[in-house]
Amino acid sequence: MFRTVRHWWSEGSGQHTARLFVFELTVVIAGVLIAQWLAEAAQQRSEIAAMEGAKARLDRSIAQTIVSMQAWQVAIPCLNAQLDMAMRAASGDEALDVAMLKRPGFRTSQLAPFPQASEAPFIDRYGWEKQRLYATLIARSEAISDLSTAASKRWMSLSLIDPAGGCVLEGDRVNARAAASDIKSDLASIDISGRAFVEEAGRLGIAPRADKDRRLPRDCADIRAAGTMMPYTDGRRH
Repeated sequence: MFRTVRHWWSEGSGQHTARLFVFELTVVIAGVLIAQWLAEAAQQRSEIAAMEGAKARLDRSIAQTIVSMQAWQVAIPCLNAQLDMAMRAASGDEALDVAMLKRPGFRTSQLAPFPQASEAPFIDRYGWEKQRLYATLIARSEAISDLSTAASKRWMSLSLIDPAGGCVLEGDRVNARAAASDIKSDLASIDISGRAFVEEAGRLGIAPRADKDRRLPRDCADIRAAGTMMPYTDGRRH
């Protein structure tokens, strides 16, 4: 049998068959590797496209949130002035202007977290520094939203000193003053975080973009007349 094999090899048939086998094996392996590379490249393109889509949506939300933060910067001094008047009225230092107890509609937006599947492609393309900035903006928007919710709930306690609700007791005055003080603390935190949000968004090159039907307030009178921090462009009330 071995003599037959040597004869088959020495005649060249075996060498030709071996070369053909090696060639076919190489072609198969190359085909598998190319197919795998193409699949990985397609998956990478899909991941990058999904990441860019998520980034574009987040950028739009950030652009709208910048406008909300700018509205807060106009509104906070006005709200503080209302709270100061309510506190003086609760102390009996001046007559109560019931209009000062009314809270305008707040304007906040909480950014959705960046999809986890898009984090690695984002870091690969834009780097860790931008990833940290986006994460910071998302965290700030959540904190500001929580502060805004807390302030709006506490504002309801100011109605304790409204005579329309019945006899105003000493405890009502104390509770109303405490609520006003807590609200002022919330507003101070919103102001600090909001200014930082605008600055950090600017570092990402994101410009403010208001909703089509809303605009920034001009002053305190504008906010009171509209009944909201972000008046409607057509003038209707909140």
